[in-house]
Formats: sequence, C-alpha cells, structure tokens
Amino acid sequence: MSENKKKSTDKKNTPLYISISIIVLFISISYLYLDKISPKISSKRRIIGIGDLHGDLENTIRVLEMAKIINSKQEWIAGTDIMVQTGDVVDRGKDARKIYKLIQDLKIQARASGIYSNNQKGGDVLQLLGNHEIMNLVDLWSYVSQEDILEYGGLEERKKAWNKDTGYLGSYLKKLNISVVVESTIFVHGGIHPEWAKTFGLEKLNFITNQLLMEKQVQELQKSQFLFDPNSPTWYRGYAQLPEDKVCPLLTEALQILNVERMVVGHTAQLSGRILSKCDGRFIDIDVGISSVYGGHIAALEIYPDYVNALYPSGPVPIKSK
Repeated sequence: MSENKKKSTDKKNTPLYISISIIVLFISISYLYLDKISPKISSKRRIIGIGDLHGDLENTIRVLEMAKIINSKQEWIAGTDIMVQTGDVVDRGKDARKIYKLIQDLKIQARASGIYSNNQKGGDVLQLLGNHEIMNLVDLWSYVSQEDILEYGGLEERKKAWNKDTGYLGSYLKKLNISVVVESTIFVHGGIHPEWAKTFGLEKLNFITNQLLMEKQVQELQKSQFLFDPNSPTWYRGYAQLPEDKVCPLLTEALQILNVERMVVGHTAQLSGRILSKCDGRFIDIDVGISSVYGGHIAALEIYPDYVNALYPSGPVPIKSK
C-alpha cells in the first residue's frame, strides 16, 4: 500500500475509532457507577434477599442453589431476577475472598443475561456494606480468623487486599452502598432508625458513607460516630430485638419518611434458622445464620409484587403482609 493511500485510510477510520472508544468508555463508566446513581430501583421482577454469609462459601453456594440463583456450575440462572445481599460476607469464616469473587462474577453474568436474551433489563446483583465490611476497611480485625488470613497467603497480603485505597478488595468495597430501595422495599444491613431517616434520608446515608471511606484516613474512620454509632444503619438492632409494640411505631415512622412499604435487614442472627417477620411483614430479618459458625441454616427471602415468601430447603413459607 502506498504511503498516501495508507494516510488516507487512517484519516477515514480515525473518527469511527474515536466514536467507538467514547461509547465503550461511557458504557464502562456507567456500568461501574450504576449502583451509585441508582439508589432506588424500579422492578416488577422477583427480588431475592440473602443475609449474612460470614466466610462460608459452601453454605453460600447451598443457599444460592436453593433460591435458584445459580446452577451446579455456580452460573447465574435467575434470568431477570434481582438479588440483594445485605452485607457481612466477611469475618468469622475463612472464605470471604472467594465469596466476594463469586458475587462479582454473578453480577456480571446477571446484567449480561438481558443482552443474550434480547431483554434490555437483564438481572442484577446488589451487594451492600455490613458493619464487618466497614470494620475490615478501617483495619479493625477483631473477628478475622487465622484461616481467613491464610487464604490470602499471610497477614501482609491480606492487608494489601483490604487497603481501601489500593487493595483489590478494599477499593471495590468502599464504593458500595449501605442501603438500596428495590420497588417498595428498602434493604439495609442493620436497620434505619427514624431519627437517621429524618436527618439523612437514603441518598445522604449512602453518599456520606462513600465519601468518608474514600476521603478520610483509617485512624479518623475508626473514631467515626457516623460509621460506628449503635443506631447507625449498619449497627442498629432495635427492630430485630425489641418487642413489636415498641418496634412497629418506630418502624412505621421510618418507612413513611423513606417512602417504602417494608424494611429487610441482616445483622441480628436468628439462631432458630427461621426468617424473622414483624409488624405484618413490614420488617423482615433475613440473617438466619447461614455460616456454619452460626449453625449453617439455609434460607432466603423471595419478594414478588403480590406476595413474599421465606425460602427454605423444605419449600417456601408465605410471610404475612398487610
């Protein structure tokens, strides 16, 4: 090819190349930040809630298979369903690193499922921060097992992975939200007290958490009242532990402020292995102790527009709702 012809061809292709590059860049950025810009998600699809996993890969796989989220090859089979994991993947058990990888893989597969089936929506996997993720991000490792450290190849390698600014896990987790609304249900790790709902609202709760984790130093974060207050969204246990006559008025106020119908949480383990429902199904605790550390109970929550089920290996159990 002559030099002049080659230059002419290059000029002709350059605008097309630039256009494609810009489109690819835009899609990539949109994909990475979709959860950030969409704290409220509208869907008429099946919504699956998965509670605390605490480092138990084997039981994580069992619960995902039971809920028909994955097949025996650990591939997404849930079509356009939305799965929400309410935090506390880490600590106590040894497999957190592998579970995070599985959740990230499933998110990619779920979103791609819409492309391959000509369904623009696809499925989705939404992962939230729990108090144990936040503790690990700020170097508070009280509940880290020795077996977990060995999974990374030693203490120094684990520290590198969890570094919130440079680590492959830390830099991923610090961008996650602490709460998300899907249709009329808000998911959060511990619970949103009405005072916190009134003071901050959903968007500010997520924004402030993200900003703190991205901008502040670890030493400052360890003393953060916003992150570690007993009534903060990743630590609050009142709805799960108080009697219904005290819970329901508080819950009703919070739900009205947040403009949702129900709140789904993890955090407070139900050692009976059964999902806890209060206030006519407007509060649901899905931390059933999936990790073998808490008994290895297998359960998940299933939400449809017209009904809600607790899922167990023995079959679905309807949850009473108003």
